[in-house]
Amino acid sequence: MKPAPTGEIQDVEPHELFFSTTDSKGVIQLSNEVFTRLSRYDVDELRGAPHNIVRHPDMPASIFKLVWDTLEAGKPFAGYMLNLAGDGSEYDVFATITPLPTGGYLSVRARPMREEVFTRIREVYARVLEHEKTLIDGGLNRRQAAESALSFLSEELSRAGIDSYEDFEIASLPEEVALRETQGVTFPEREGQSQLHDMLAAVHKEHDTLEAWMRHQDELAQMSERLNAVVEHVRSDMATMSNVSHEFTQLGEGNPALHAALEPLLVWNRMQGVTATYLNALILKVTALDAQIAQTRFRIALSRLHSDMCGIFIAELIDTGYDAKIGVPGLAPGFVTREVFDVEANETADERAVRERLESLEMLSSVLNADVEALQEHARAYRERANDIAHYMDRVLHAISIPRQLLELWQMSAEDVEMPEIIDSTNATVAQAIEHAKASHERLGAFQQELATISDVENFNELSQIVLEIHAKVLIMQG
Repeated sequence: MKPAPTGEIQDVEPHELFFSTTDSKGVIQLSNEVFTRLSRYDVDELRGAPHNIVRHPDMPASIFKLVWDTLEAGKPFAGYMLNLAGDGSEYDVFATITPLPTGGYLSVRARPMREEVFTRIREVYARVLEHEKTLIDGGLNRRQAAESALSFLSEELSRAGIDSYEDFEIASLPEEVALRETQGVTFPEREGQSQLHDMLAAVHKEHDTLEAWMRHQDELAQMSERLNAVVEHVRSDMATMSNVSHEFTQLGEGNPALHAALEPLLVWNRMQGVTATYLNALILKVTALDAQIAQTRFRIALSRLHSDMCGIFIAELIDTGYDAKIGVPGLAPGFVTREVFDVEANETADERAVRERLESLEMLSSVLNADVEALQEHARAYRERANDIAHYMDRVLHAISIPRQLLELWQMSAEDVEMPEIIDSTNATVAQAIEHAKASHERLGAFQQELATISDVENFNELSQIVLEIHAKVLIMQG
């Protein structure tokens, strides 16, 4: 029977990270010492238990519906969670859950760093939970209530200024990781000589190599802001040109005798549909690039978090004496390999502890490798979209240049129009439209140049080599 909440709050320190792995059904398999301490369950109680053993009753079921939908789609999940320990105390976390290359899931948890955001999310959770209880009182079971409450959750998020939970989690992880690193959290270092010390040094090297990616993340965030500004400018340009077009249409309809003189303006008017087609396509492309940037930033932050978790876990093993139990024969005493206890039923408690830690090291190193592959794929997609927009901009720039030439043609011939009552106002409108078109052309041209010269982080080979080295060290430890 799960304990009732006591109201006691356990603080997760900024430097603390903890993990657990589950099978595809959510049953706990591996974990580290910090999870055991915070959960206030014995490690034997956690092993083989469903992960909802630490679920707080204040968490809405619809959030976990989102979790499983995301994971089963093969994507990582990130979000704020309220956890209940075995003694009824509470510890709140920002959690990431990632599908493992070999099946099952890895969850890495940290202290929520954005307290104002966390408070706002807790308020959303409370309202959604009340809604779920109303649905259950109306005859739905918990699973049905979770499914039905998703739309209510979306509405509550919107009321809190959040467009969707997916957008929220994608934006939240980079912010949480960056804030955590501003709290004086540094990669752990340990003096000594053992296979674990060597592996810690290798992970530290990978962590430092990812530093360039963290800086690149900031560049991507700034690029995202400029992308949104471009979209808003394009929409504004289209609205302005639509108003001008309407004015020219009325002018032509009211003065059929001026048809020949007004022809440049009327042709310009008819071309607005073509120009709008190019600009609408540009908006779609820029919006897609912005979404790709958000995904890339998310993956950078996730990789950094996993790198930190791996380093912290190795340091934890060294601190608890496992550097004397794990290693290569002759280099570390007390070495135990899988061959010594290939039948789990015959394991001693110490042998099982060593095996589980070796499996944890193997799992974490495999995640680092999968992260590099995912980063490379996201960076490739990002570059392809940026290059596509840079090339497409040639068409857009031509599309907005031709109508501007028609307006300039009108200016040159306007003095021949024998209707002074319209010439002044029309000329003023045309001049304004020309200046607007020039400014749009310059702005889009500058943006095209920025896309063509966009900075890149060319250290995939280096990262891949480091994580392969890390994984090889684990395999050597396993014998």
